[in-house]
Amino acid sequence: MNEQAHNKLDSNFVVTRWLRAAAPLDEAQAKRAIEVIRALDGVGVVTATGGRRIRLRVTYDASRIGFGALRKALQGAGLSPATGSWSRLRSAWFNYLDTNAQANAGTSGGSCCSNPSDVYASRKHK
Repeated sequence: MNEQAHNKLDSNFVVTRWLRAAAPLDEAQAKRAIEVIRALDGVGVVTATGGRRIRLRVTYDASRIGFGALRKALQGAGLSPATGSWSRLRSAWFNYLDTNAQANAGTSGGSCCSNPSDVYASRKHK
């Protein structure tokens, strides 16, 4: 993704997550996965790290795209995401966080508890 598109990410919702495949990736597979994930709207930087077991480090705007979409993109590149119990737990947690980020981005005033002025304004004064 180019630098101009990276600047369009909402800095309030930018996160970096590790994405792992079920089997070790070779360089060609890693390149293909990087290209597919970089093409997604809301993705900023994608890098591959590691030796024999390459992992993808993805920085993205969680208000525009979720971790589940990244896993689907990995599958779309012909690679299976990791399916171990720890990977499933992490995936569920990241999906939860990204869903909350998307919900919070859609509100104009933030969460209800961050601005209690409405509560105080509705109280009767003696």
